[in-house]
Formats: sequence, structure tokens, C-alpha cells
Amino acid sequence: DSILVLKDGAVQVRSAAVISILTDLGGIWWLLGTALRILPRAIADGLYDVVASRRYRWFGHKSEACPLMSPEQRARFDA
Repeated sequence: DSILVLKDGAVQVRSAAVISILTDLGGIWWLLGTALRILPRAIADGLYDVVASRRYRWFGHKSEACPLMSPEQRARFDA
């Protein structure tokens, strides 16, 4: 029930993962990630928990957001 990011051999979770993603996206997202970085970790993780608990109410839920590929589709990506 959380987000994980593997970056430079280290696993980042919750707010640290979101901040990493935002700063890597660049542009206005970099600015938001940089602003969030100044928050104490406990507050940032608390904010992450609030957003995570309400995200389906705010943005909806798509049941097939990440469908599995068929063997034919997977063969196109295997080298």
C-alpha cells in the first residue's frame, strides 16, 4: 500500500519516493519536489498518507490501470 522507488541502489518509500519522482520529472514538478524536501520527514510522510488514503475519491479508480501483457505482447519486448 505504498510507493517504492529504487534509485542508485537505494530503496526510497512513501514521501521520499514521491519527492524523488517529482525532482526527476523536472520543470514545475522539480520545484514542487524541492519544496517538499524542506518538510520534516514525519510531516511529509503524514501528508503522503492523507493523499494516499483519499486518492481514489479524488481521482477515481481504474480497475485495469496496469493490465498484464499477453504472451504475444511480452514476446515483442523480450530480446
